[in-house]
Amino acid sequence: EAISGQSLGVARTAPIIITLRVSATGGRSETVKVKVIRSGQLWQEFSAVTPFTRQWEERAAAGGSYYRVEVGSGDQHLLSNPIFVATGG
Repeated sequence: EAISGQSLGVARTAPIIITLRVSATGGRSETVKVKVIRSGQLWQEFSAVTPFTRQWEERAAAGGSYYRVEVGSGDQHLLSNPIFVATGG
């Protein structure tokens, strides 16, 4: 398990589960645009209403990868630190 700014070591092509949870201050409902970036490329893009949870399962990429998230509404945006996925064996 790893959170923003951390690294995760997994076996090559092992299944990984990516979970994204987003909420707004005070638990209020806010429509936001979400971009999930995998290794520098846009991987997922959608709009959602906070609070929400999304989950994906995929295979770890040979040679490793990283994920980061951009969440925004109006002129307010959050860009996460990456989570690095290192593969081996």
